[in-house]
Amino acid sequence: MRKAAIPLLVSLATVYACTHRMAAICPDSASSREACLRATLDSASGAQARTIGRILEALPDSSRAQFLEARSRSADSLYAQCRRRAAGPLTPTANPLYNECVIAGERSDTDSLDGAYPPSRTGAVSTSCVGYEPDTVSITGSLERRTYPGRPNYESVQQGDEPETGFYLRLANALCISRHLDEVNEPVAGVTLVQLVLDEAEYDDLRRTIGKRVALRGTLFHSHTGHHHAPVLLKAIR
Repeated sequence: MRKAAIPLLVSLATVYACTHRMAAICPDSASSREACLRATLDSASGAQARTIGRILEALPDSSRAQFLEARSRSADSLYAQCRRRAAGPLTPTANPLYNECVIAGERSDTDSLDGAYPPSRTGAVSTSCVGYEPDTVSITGSLERRTYPGRPNYESVQQGDEPETGFYLRLANALCISRHLDEVNEPVAGVTLVQLVLDEAEYDDLRRTIGKRVALRGTLFHSHTGHHHAPVLLKAIR
């Protein structure tokens, strides 16, 4: 597939126009409007993630990381535009303009991506990409025991944060995840470190294999809390 130009920025005029249309979608009452905005934002983010995942599957391995970096820069630009547009607190009830702006921008970005990478040119599913839960995957790598800073600041064990020690798999082959996407499970490529979610018995079983090459089966999910210290986690299946 010929690589199309990647749209990096969503025009502010487009965001303004779409934001005005959003005002007619969600009701005026604060509580109902907040719930509506959150649901609409989740829907827009999920649709955008699925489009990016579809494109990711069609790109060669060498282009995936660059594509996702461009998407990240585009998202940062959109959020900055929306912060300026809102010019105030970013909670939906205090200033719904921010969420309305992000929803409009993500929808416009999804439309731009569909135009640059039409489904008719990206229909083939790549066997080198896998899916998040509920799909079961097998990954292979070197088992590592790692310690990261935890509560309260998640910054430095030496400065008083609680140590969080766990098992991680340093992958033999970088991981691409492009299916079962939503507002949490976002598309990724080039992942070489996976955090393992294990029960006590599984920790005991694996302890003797630290530093060795192991193969594990389980379901994947994207990091989303301060206790997640790798971009992707595997919930192991015994």
